Amino acid sequence: MKKKSSQIDGFLILSKKELNLINKYSPQFKFQEDLNSGYKIFYNSFFYKKNSNNNKQFIFGNIFLRYLSKKNSRYNSSLDPKYVIKNPSNFEGNFIYINSKKNQIEIKTDSKGIFDVFYLKGKNNIISDSFELLTKIAEKLTLNNHSIFHSLITIAKRPPKQQTFFNEISRLDLDEKIIMSSHNSIIKKSIFKPLKIKENITEKELLINYDKYLNNYVASVGNQNNNKIIFMSSGWDSLMVVEKLCKTYKKIQIKPVIARLKFSNRSKIFNKYEIIKAKKICKIYGLRLKIIDIDYKNYKK
Repeated sequence: MKKKSSQIDGFLILSKKELNLINKYSPQFKFQEDLNSGYKIFYNSFFYKKNSNNNKQFIFGNIFLRYLSKKNSRYNSSLDPKYVIKNPSNFEGNFIYINSKKNQIEIKTDSKGIFDVFYLKGKNNIISDSFELLTKIAEKLTLNNHSIFHSLITIAKRPPKQQTFFNEISRLDLDEKIIMSSHNSIIKKSIFKPLKIKENITEKELLINYDKYLNNYVASVGNQNNNKIIFMSSGWDSLMVVEKLCKTYKKIQIKPVIARLKFSNRSKIFNKYEIIKAKKICKIYGLRLKIIDIDYKNYKK
């Protein structure tokens, strides 16, 4: 019995010239289509797709909200995904859009850069949302020492946004888009335009406003039983919220929670020092800390 190729969630873009790669990896995808400028796209599912004349538009991932008005900051869960192509910054979500039009292909992530897009640079660009897939396709991989060092010393525990653990594979930044044509491809950065300050305020006024908004937030948190649930990181932010909660509510209402992270059998409890600090904080304030176990070896289950 012939073994079926395991399918990959997401997409892969290859040049039509890469015949060996197309023959090897196309069985892992349900669908494939020709794009402009001599490229093909392979995918298993999509959030939105539209074909018209020589234009093809794709959205992979999820869109949660549409920004209706810059004046009143209102959001609406009802949306039409076709407008994402025209103005993706007006939408919230975890998505990438691909617009194949005329003689070029444009690829851009959501405005927060939540959706990861990786590209393998070479004679012909190879693009996918699967880092693992690109590591298999790459002919040669060399370690990016800067990314490894960054992952070890920062709280994010991952490489800088534009980099990966390998020099040959890069990641699209949130203010970048890939523009591909038949003869070249470029990474284009968007121009940052800061908002205009309507009125200047003093540092004291800023702190007063900050305290006001923080108090409003503290007053709004809670569940149906009127419990005030705070997820603790053991850092300054969660400590400050705990302080505010204790000044505002009874201690029996305040429910601090922290996750005990188990990444692997080798690393065991990954955040044991954060848990120790969270326990000490709760002891000082007379609170009972709830610890939730999260074991990443069970994530596929």
